[in-house]
Amino acid sequence: MVECPGIKDMKYDPKIHHIHLKDIEDAAFVQRYCRRNTINFMVYALHWRNEILKYGIQHRVGVNQPGERIYTQIGWMPGWKNGTLTRSKATGNSVQKMINYIVQKYNVPFHKDDVSVTIMDYTDYPFRNTENIYAEMQNLEEHFKKFYFEYNGRFPIGNIKQERIRFTATEFENLFDFC
Repeated sequence: MVECPGIKDMKYDPKIHHIHLKDIEDAAFVQRYCRRNTINFMVYALHWRNEILKYGIQHRVGVNQPGERIYTQIGWMPGWKNGTLTRSKATGNSVQKMINYIVQKYNVPFHKDDVSVTIMDYTDYPFRNTENIYAEMQNLEEHFKKFYFEYNGRFPIGNIKQERIRFTATEFENLFDFC
């Protein structure tokens, strides 16, 4: 399994889950796995063989759809018995760019069986501000992308856009002395 740069540098030690797509029948397995393991807040990494394709987070924080973002992304990858997803065309375009990168760089066909998912479970993470968990989750994702950049000299191919570090409302207020 490919190490996720930055994980050893954090003070919090999330529970790590690995799912190899070659071992599962359908992309929705990831959602069932997250529900069964009560994974509500996560940072995940998609790996192709020995390369990290992208880091991501659960986009709908607080909504009972754990693993939905991973499901949508891996569902667009070729090799599923039931075919690829057809919903969320923008996600499909992003996944296709990752696939094209791998095919062009390594001159090999892309198949979901070469992909694995690392889920870093932050469900029990001591969030500083429970009113804005999404901002803290984005900051965690940026942490991993930053360490990947420092280690590889570039961002993962699937993380084309870098986000700014976000302040929670409390942190923002603490920056100023309001009268």
